[in-house]
Amino acid sequence: MFLLDKLEETERGQTVQFLLRLKIELLKCKPYDALRNAITADYNNFVEGIKNVFRVSCFTTNPMSQLMWGGSYADEHRGFCVEYSIINDNQYEDLLFNTKPVIYTMKRHPVTQELLESYDKNWNEASLRDVYINGVLRKSIDWAYQNEWRLVLPPQKTSQRGFTKLFFPISKVYLGNRMSSDRRKTIIDTCKKKGIPYVGVVRSSDYYEMQECRFLCEDCNLMGIHE
Repeated sequence: MFLLDKLEETERGQTVQFLLRLKIELLKCKPYDALRNAITADYNNFVEGIKNVFRVSCFTTNPMSQLMWGGSYADEHRGFCVEYSIINDNQYEDLLFNTKPVIYTMKRHPVTQELLESYDKNWNEASLRDVYINGVLRKSIDWAYQNEWRLVLPPQKTSQRGFTKLFFPISKVYLGNRMSSDRRKTIIDTCKKKGIPYVGVVRSSDYYEMQECRFLCEDCNLMGIHE
């Protein structure tokens, strides 16, 4: 039963939209299939709407993690890592205020209901805080080695389009020791053109971690030459 007169404007509009979709599906198939199709379409629209509301980027504080290079990211040392300089300036205000450390924990906090309620109505400070802290910024303690920080920008105005944002300047680029010659050359040429320092990353012989390579990246013409 849908009590439209007791719903807020946003909820009422979405409920009416769902009922219209259900009526259309009933004209095409049996009631069970119609309801399933309507719910599936409504859920897909919800997920797509969430994607278009928030903007999230993930970072780490450690460019020398073996696990980050070898397994989780960087295509098993075939990729590269970009380091940024954090600058306290008004032009980066959104970045400074909205970049937070990830909370690593054993406890999973359910936010589905809060997320649905906030999406059906209007985003407010309380609902955003709950989604941020207990959802977007919460992660299993198994991933603590990543030392992750996340930039989560708030819902955008409907007049804003795209996901381009002025970001902190690049301070250095780290090249994986298994990069192909062509890929390595492309990154090096780009860094030289833009005046960005770059360095290769290899396994340390003394510690279980990565370290900066003492050789010039241009001299590494074979993949894995310094493994």
